[in-house]
Amino acid sequence: MQLQQSKNWDMEDFELVNSWHYCKADLIMGVPMNLCEYVGKKRIHSKAKGFRFELYDVKMNPIIIECWFENTTGKAKASGAKAMLKIYMRKDRNEL
Repeated sequence: MQLQQSKNWDMEDFELVNSWHYCKADLIMGVPMNLCEYVGKKRIHSKAKGFRFELYDVKMNPIIIECWFENTTGKAKASGAKAMLKIYMRKDRNEL
């Protein structure tokens, strides 16, 4: 899979509004995924088990992106990973 960046978007036209990170210290509480929301120069932190985004690609195909604590499978789980980013697309996306 090759990384593709749109030439239609200039990152200078965007601002960071939130970010997610994994915090091992919060593992004890069972909510190691941390949301950081940026409001002006202020940052607001929240703790969660993960996130889910429902989006559309440039051809208007729906995409689901999610990352949940304890959702790992296969080799990632076997190696000790605690969270896995998963991207889902409709099975019929190429037929439309």
